[in-house]
Amino acid sequence: MTIHEKLMVKIGIIFMLFLVLISMLFYAIPTPSYDIAFADGETSYLITATVEPLNSLQEVEWTLVWDEDKTGSVAYWAVKDKDPQEFVGLEIDGLNCTVNFIKYYKVLFTITVYLKLIATSTDNPEITAECSIKLG
Repeated sequence: MTIHEKLMVKIGIIFMLFLVLISMLFYAIPTPSYDIAFADGETSYLITATVEPLNSLQEVEWTLVWDEDKTGSVAYWAVKDKDPQEFVGLEIDGLNCTVNFIKYYKVLFTITVYLKLIATSTDNPEITAECSIKLG
């Protein structure tokens, strides 16, 4: 084997180790967690808020917003000005909220986005609970 061939083998080995390192880095990146995933095939979920203590006012305000922290920056940029309820519908009945799938966000292909369903106590607006929704 010539010096040139040995050098090429060493460069190939270094390149392969580099690819392994890069793939390990991507594997180590945590994926966002979620409570509801419409990609699983379900079309609706019932979410029930629990307000404690039970003798407090049993009313909440439901809000649906894009989750900027979990949605990738490019996907968030694409959907941030859109109304989340174009994609996920809400049927609110007091402490119960049915979340209905309407459509995925698509630009040639389905883009995964995350939303937050927030229940806020009407008695004390500082008391909230969130449900994470994965769409796509």
